[in-house]
Amino acid sequence: MKKLAIFGAAMALGLVSAVPAQTVVQDFDALTAGDSLGGAWRPGYSGTSTVVADATDAESVSDEQAQSGANSAKLTWTWAAASGGVVRVQPTTLVETGPTDHSAEPLFSFAFFGANSGMTIQPYMCDNGNNSGYEAFVNETTDDSTGWKTVEYDITTEPVVSWINGDGTLSTTCEWCGVFFRQGTSTGLQTVYIDDIQYSAPAAVENWSVMAY
Repeated sequence: MKKLAIFGAAMALGLVSAVPAQTVVQDFDALTAGDSLGGAWRPGYSGTSTVVADATDAESVSDEQAQSGANSAKLTWTWAAASGGVVRVQPTTLVETGPTDHSAEPLFSFAFFGANSGMTIQPYMCDNGNNSGYEAFVNETTDDSTGWKTVEYDITTEPVVSWINGDGTLSTTCEWCGVFFRQGTSTGLQTVYIDDIQYSAPAAVENWSVMAY
């Protein structure tokens, strides 16, 4: 007896996503470990910072930790009190030299190596040129683990609060101008590392791959 087997065709659909475009502002790998990052990177440089004025208030290129490559930025300081401390890092070297249109790559990020200190991390941007028009991201990132984590903000959607000469609105033509570290549960000496400062595009589906059988 002849048997007829009918097999239904099945289709498998797969999403193919491209590697997001990105622009690396600074990964510190072209620099030499031990060199200065520039005075404005020093945690106690800003008058906003509340740290002990001693040798622990320091900045340098370091090869002790790196998210990628060999180097990162190392910052150390000692809190001046048991609570309420603030560090404002306002780099004017090794970063952008003016506002740039980041509309095609709106995800601003950097890698942060912390020590589960409970401190919060609040980056701020400038969109008026000449290192002015400060807009700080409202949502802060907490140092709640030991090791590397990515601090990331979408400049097109993240709420901001105005600071000096700001207006509470962040243009996509902007630049990273600095970061606030606010004291958490940890006291005394603090050591943090920053690496891979960059802008990137959101991951997007490029095309469909179809397989029928």
